[in-house]
Amino acid sequence: MKTAVVNRIINEKGEMLFLLRKTKPFGWGLAGGKTEPTDEDALAACIRETMEETGIVLTPEQVVLIGEEKSVNGTPITVFETVLDYTPEVKRDPKEHLNKRWMKVYDNDKKGCQTAVSSAMVFAGKTLSFVYLKSK
Repeated sequence: MKTAVVNRIINEKGEMLFLLRKTKPFGWGLAGGKTEPTDEDALAACIRETMEETGIVLTPEQVVLIGEEKSVNGTPITVFETVLDYTPEVKRDPKEHLNKRWMKVYDNDKKGCQTAVSSAMVFAGKTLSFVYLKSK
């Protein structure tokens, strides 16, 4: 059974990488996709999809499981997060994405990431409701 995965990639400035999808579901989203029909696990799929969609090469140690959420159509999505100490060059796949954008979605006050997410939701749309999951 295929599992959907996404990766919240965050740079040293606290900005999250968003990609503008060229295909359904249209709109801004995160790097991600589905596990291969073989025995690929969610972590391996996250690392593979991140590389395919952004050109960013990650190791398993860089990727943290955040939790599971549901997409707008109810599909379960396994959410991962990668926090980098630099801003990587993003080589988006032009067959899948029209544009890329780093956007600040975290706030450093006591409320954690919740405060700034509302502006990100206006930018990114309902498909990114899972950015509300708190970082570990």
